[in-house]
Amino acid sequence: MDWHKLIENEKLTQWQRWLHQHPELAFEETVTSGFIYDTLAALNSMELLKPTPTSVIAVLKGARTGPTIGLRADIDALPMEEEAGVEFKSLVKGKMHACGHDAHTAMLLGAASALSQMKSELAGTVKFIFQHAEEYPPGGAAEIISSGLLDDVDCFFANHVSPDAPVGTVKSRVGPMMASVDSIFLNITGKGAHGGMPHQSVDPIVVGSEIVLNLNNIVARSVSPLDSAVISVGKFSAGTVNNVIPETAEILATVRATSDETRDFVETRINAMIEGICKAYGAAYDLEYRRGYAPLVNDEKCVEIVRGVAESILGGSGYMAAERIMAGDDFSAYQRIAPGAMVNISSGFEDPFENYPIHNTKFRINPGVLSIGAKMYVGYALAAMHVD
Repeated sequence: MDWHKLIENEKLTQWQRWLHQHPELAFEETVTSGFIYDTLAALNSMELLKPTPTSVIAVLKGARTGPTIGLRADIDALPMEEEAGVEFKSLVKGKMHACGHDAHTAMLLGAASALSQMKSELAGTVKFIFQHAEEYPPGGAAEIISSGLLDDVDCFFANHVSPDAPVGTVKSRVGPMMASVDSIFLNITGKGAHGGMPHQSVDPIVVGSEIVLNLNNIVARSVSPLDSAVISVGKFSAGTVNNVIPETAEILATVRATSDETRDFVETRINAMIEGICKAYGAAYDLEYRRGYAPLVNDEKCVEIVRGVAESILGGSGYMAAERIMAGDDFSAYQRIAPGAMVNISSGFEDPFENYPIHNTKFRINPGVLSIGAKMYVGYALAAMHVD
C-alpha cells in the first residue's frame, strides 16, 4: 500500500484552521480536547482514553504483535493577541496559537487517520498522545505519565514546527537538544530608611544588585565553557520613590542547562550564593527554586529513525542536524520513561520577511508543512515497527 496517499491535505488544513481559530490556554483545553476526541471517534478504529480532563490518548493496535510507539502533539495556546492577519485568525481575544500547536495536532490527527486504515499491516501498537499544558511548566506531560497509560511505550516521537527555514527540511540531533527550564522567585527583606541616611538601612536594592551580578558569574566562572547553562534575570523590582530606601526587593529569573549534572550544580551554587550575600549584608530572604522541564536529550536510535524517514519523504537533503537551543519542552518527561526524539519540521516561507519566530504575535505557518509532519509521524511508527 502506498500509505502516502492516505494523508488527506484538505482535512489537515481544515483541522489546523479550526484549531487555530479556537485557542485555549494550558489546563483549559476543554473545547480543543473535545474536538480531538470527536474527530478520532469518527475513525471508529481506536480505543480513546482521557488521562486528564483536557488531554486525549488514542490507542491503535495492529494485527500483529510488536513494539508500542508513542506519538505526541501538544495542544495548548498562548495568552497573546494575534496580529498575523490570516483569514482564519483566532476568534478568542487575547489567545493565539503562536507556537504551532494547532499544526502539531492536525499533523497527528492526520497520522491517526492514515494509520487506522493500515491496522492489518501494523506489527505493534501506536499511542497517539494529544497533550495539554506544554506551555506552562512543569507541563502536562508529567500528569499524563503519572496516569500509567504510557508505561508500556518503547519509544516516543514528537514534531515541532520551525519557521527558521522554508518548508522541505527536517532537523533533529543525538544527545542534548533543548534545555531544562527552572525558575527563581526571590524576595529579599532588609530594613527601610531615609535615602539621606543609608547607614540606618539594610538596603535590599544593594543586596539584590550583588545577587544579580553574581548570578551571571556562576555560569561565566563555575560552569565549563564546553557545557551549556543560562541564568537570566527577568525582573528586579523595589521601592516606590527616589528618597526612600525600601524594605523589600523582588527578583525573578530563569535557569537553564542541557544536562542533569549541570542543572543540579547550578541550583546548588545559586542557593549558596544567595544565602552568603544575604547573610553578609544582614538581610533576610525567601527563595523558591521551582523546577520545570528536564533537559531534552534525544536517543541515537530514535534519531536514526527520524533521519531515515525524512530522507525517504524529502530526499537525501531533507534531513539536517539541529542545533542545541536553550528553550525547553516537556517532551523531555517522556524521555525519562523510554527513549525518544524531538523533531523540528521547517515551516517557513521562501520570502524571509514572511517568517516570524514562535511566540510572536505575527507567527504563522506555511500550510505545506502539515502533510510533511503527518507523513513523518506515520513514518516514525512504521520504521519503529520495521514495517515497509
